[in-house]
Amino acid sequence: MKKIFLILVLFCLISFSSDKKIIYSGWDSPTTDFVKENWKNMDKVPIDGFSLRIKIDRKGPPQTGNDLGWNLGGTRKFKFEDFKEAIEDMKDVKFKSLKDIFLTVQPNCGFSSGLTWFDEPRWDIFLNNIEVITRIAKEIKAVGLIIDWEAYNYNLFFYPYHKEKFFDAPFEDYEKKAFERGSEMIKRINKIFPDIKIYFYYSWEAILDSLEKYNNDLSRAGYGLLFPFLEGMLSSSDKRTVFINGYEPSYGYKNEMSFKEAKRRVLEEGIKITKYPEKFKKQVKMGYGLWLDYGGKGWDINDFENNYFTPEEFENALGYALKYTDEYVWIYSHHARFFNNPNIPEKYINAFKNVKNKNWVPVKTERKKEYKSEKTTITPLKTAEYIERNPRYKEENVFKDFYEKYKFVMDLPLSGWKFKEDPENKGEKEGYYREDFDDKDWKDIKIAQWWEDFGINYDGYAWYRGEFEVSKDILNRKLYLVFGAVDESCSVYINGRFAGKHDVGESGWDMPFKIDVSGKLKEGKNKIVVKVYDSVNYGGIWQKIKLFTEK
Repeated sequence: MKKIFLILVLFCLISFSSDKKIIYSGWDSPTTDFVKENWKNMDKVPIDGFSLRIKIDRKGPPQTGNDLGWNLGGTRKFKFEDFKEAIEDMKDVKFKSLKDIFLTVQPNCGFSSGLTWFDEPRWDIFLNNIEVITRIAKEIKAVGLIIDWEAYNYNLFFYPYHKEKFFDAPFEDYEKKAFERGSEMIKRINKIFPDIKIYFYYSWEAILDSLEKYNNDLSRAGYGLLFPFLEGMLSSSDKRTVFINGYEPSYGYKNEMSFKEAKRRVLEEGIKITKYPEKFKKQVKMGYGLWLDYGGKGWDINDFENNYFTPEEFENALGYALKYTDEYVWIYSHHARFFNNPNIPEKYINAFKNVKNKNWVPVKTERKKEYKSEKTTITPLKTAEYIERNPRYKEENVFKDFYEKYKFVMDLPLSGWKFKEDPENKGEKEGYYREDFDDKDWKDIKIAQWWEDFGINYDGYAWYRGEFEVSKDILNRKLYLVFGAVDESCSVYINGRFAGKHDVGESGWDMPFKIDVSGKLKEGKNKIVVKVYDSVNYGGIWQKIKLFTEK
C-alpha cells in the first residue's frame, strides 16, 4: 500500500513536466542569419524552442518593417523563392534542445492598414503571403506558426471602425465574411501543413471577456470579429491541426490557482460558445505566457528584488504554468535576452533547469522589499493616491451613468467588513456565504480599497462579509447593487443566496457592474458576502458599493 501511495505522489510531481515544453517569443527572437551563426550557443539555453523571424531584405535591419511576419497583410505579394537564402540559413542547424521552432505572424498591425474584410484583391495578397510563410515553416521543419492578434496601429477586428471608414453593412454581414476569411486562411495553411501547431498569444479568453463586457454584443467589442474568424479557422481545419491558446493574461501570474482557473475558464467556458464543440475539444489546447521582465522597469541583473519576478518567484510561476499547460509555456521579454548578447543571470537560468527536474516542487519565496513598478497596472500607490492621479476612477465618474439611469438609495458601509483569503478555493464547501456563518476570527477590512492597502499581499480567492440595512418601503421595487469596481472577478451572495457574478477575466478589474437583488433583501439588516478572485497584482473591492432602484 505504501508503495502504491509513493508511486501516486511521484506521478503528481512529475506528470506535468515529462512532456511539457518551454519556448521563447519576444524582443530577442532571432532571425535566420543570426541562427546560422550562433545556433550552437543558442542551444545551451535550457528551453525547448523559440519563435523565428524572417527578414524580407537580408541586408536590412531586424526591424518590423523588414519582418515577413509583420508584413503579410500589406500590399506586397511575396514569393516563396524570395526566401531561399533564409531557408538555406537553417539547413545545417542541428539543434539538440531548441527543436520546437515557430514562425511569427502579426496580421493586425499598421503594415496591414487598408486590409478590409470585403476587399478581394487585398485578401488574395494576404492569403498568398500566409501560404508563403507556411511553406517556409514546413521547409525548415518548424512545428508551426505563432499568431499575435493584438492591434498595433490598426484593428482588423473592430467592427465600428470598419463600418464607418470602409463599408457600411450590418454586423451580421461582417460576421459572415470574417468566418469565410478564417476558413480560407486555414485551408491555405493546411494545404501545405495539415498537422501544424498554431500558437495564439491570446484568443478565446479575449472572446469570453468581450461577451461578458458587452452583454453578448460583439458588434461593440474591440475584437468582436475575431470570434467568427476563429470559428472559421476551427470549422475548416484539418483534424491534425492543433490550436494553442497561449493566454497572454498570465504574463504576471505567480500563484498556482491563477493558472488553474485560467485553464478552466478557457476550456470549459470556451467550448460552450463555439458551434464546433467536438473540434474544440480535440484541437484546442491550453498554454500560458510568462513575461520574464514584466512591470515596465527594465531588467536588473544585480538586484533581483527590483524585478517583478525574483528567481524563486519565476521558478514557481514557470513550474505552475508547466503543470497546467497542455504542452507549451512561452517566455516573453523586452530587455532580458537569451540569445543576442545574453543577460540572464545564473539564478534565473537555474530556475529553468530546476522546473525540468522530474522531482520539482515549489520553492520558498520571500522578498526583502516591495516590488514597485512604473506600470500603472501594477501600481505601488495606495488606492486613494491612485484614484487621485487617475480622475476617471473618481466616484462621480465611476457611477455617473448609474445616477443618470437609476435612483440612488444608499451607499453600503465602507467599514465593518470581515475578510479571509481562500487559497484552496474551499469557501463554498465551508459555507462562507451562509448568513449564519461565524466569521469572528476573520480579519477586519474596509472596502473601496485594495486589500494590499491593509498589508495583504496575496493573489487568488478571498471572501468579504458585511452588513447593511434597508427600510421596508423600498422592498417592492426593482433594486440593484452597483459595484464601482472589483479587482478582478467576484460572486455576490445576499442573505445566504447567490445573487450574481462579475467575471470578464483580468480586464474586468476596473469595470463598474450591477447585480439585481430584487426580492433578495429584507427589512432591517442584510448580510452581503462577496467572493473575489484576483489573478495578479492588486485585488479586492476597491470602489464603493451603492444601492439603486428604478426611477
